[in-house]
Amino acid sequence: FAVCGQLGVAGSAYIAEGWATAGSVWEATGIPCVFAADAGNLPKVVQDLHRRFPRLNLTVAADNDEAGIKCAKKTGLPYVAPRNPGDDWSNVWLDSGAKGVIEQIQRVTPALFSQVGKLRVTRPDWLIASALERETLGMVFGPSGAGKTFVVLDMALSIATGTAWADRETKQGTVFYLAGEGHGGFARRVQAWASARGVDVSTAPCYKSSRPIILSDEADVGILRDAIDQMRDAVGLPALIIVDTLARALGSADEKNGADINPLIAALDAMKADYGCSVLLVHHTGHSNKDRARGASEIHAALDHEFRVEADGDNHVLVTATKQKDDSLGHPMRFAKESRPVTDDPLDDDLRSLAMVYDGLDEPAGDDEYHKEAVVVREYNRLSTAGRLTRPRLRDDVATELGVAARSAQRAIK
Repeated sequence: FAVCGQLGVAGSAYIAEGWATAGSVWEATGIPCVFAADAGNLPKVVQDLHRRFPRLNLTVAADNDEAGIKCAKKTGLPYVAPRNPGDDWSNVWLDSGAKGVIEQIQRVTPALFSQVGKLRVTRPDWLIASALERETLGMVFGPSGAGKTFVVLDMALSIATGTAWADRETKQGTVFYLAGEGHGGFARRVQAWASARGVDVSTAPCYKSSRPIILSDEADVGILRDAIDQMRDAVGLPALIIVDTLARALGSADEKNGADINPLIAALDAMKADYGCSVLLVHHTGHSNKDRARGASEIHAALDHEFRVEADGDNHVLVTATKQKDDSLGHPMRFAKESRPVTDDPLDDDLRSLAMVYDGLDEPAGDDEYHKEAVVVREYNRLSTAGRLTRPRLRDDVATELGVAARSAQRAIK
């Protein structure tokens, strides 16, 4: 084997099969890269490097073919391969230069096991502070007419323009909005939001699809990915992909059937991993139960974040977190519906649309009541996901969690 760059006794290095691959990785990243001549020799070189440089952190820059992935896994090291099957890192360099190598090589698949004391603590990478984390799957759900699309569009445009959402900081990024319905009023809603916020959206990196994308259809997913890949040099990789609505994105697939849902979740997971983005679904509640999104339990189980949208009188909506990865649910957020003009022409003031304007937290009468509500929601979701939800079981589990009698738990549930 040989080295592109200079190895140190500690620090980081990549290891690859061939010289062109190693040279491409080194030139793009500035991190030294060992080349092992072929895939079969790679595990042996790793053993030798471990003996010579025990404090060196190695990552395999693998070829994306069967032999490359097999030998990368055999080393027991974290590894990363190019996105396209058959490619090595010199192919990525030739196709999209150093920028393309850097974008893709950050998507490292970790080793199977790591010693817990050596695990690195990282801060959450929030797109919306304490609400939506990068590279997660979220959902906004509610009954028809509750204002789901207005809330989600508020999130999308806040991220695209780097402006606050519900008094929370956002990380500016590119948004792709897969619109399955409401195409006619979409432009009016965007301009109403811009009017309410006083923000120019003329160059905002937020892009709406011209038709629904069927995410349970492999061919349609390919069309979506090709479109994003063709645009990424000009607009950047997506920070957020919005699917509005999940029902339209499923096409003829059955949302109640886990076997139909799983291919969609796999497609979303692949996009999250490849683009380093978040995905936010918009979905409806069930006909009889307004407290949860309809459909198979696999949907809820796959979510990192979930928000319920409901009407609060004629002119307000409440947005309540019903599932939050690694964080408390927090208090419901209240938004006012404001009618705003969608043009600057005073003679055309009758052309208007609604925009959501944050109106603060809707705090319960006391922390004790809020705690009870949070426990009920958490246990409801847990039992629903496990397929074990019954009223007596929910009552008993809530009673245990709250440390109260069954009668008190029943009142909390009501």
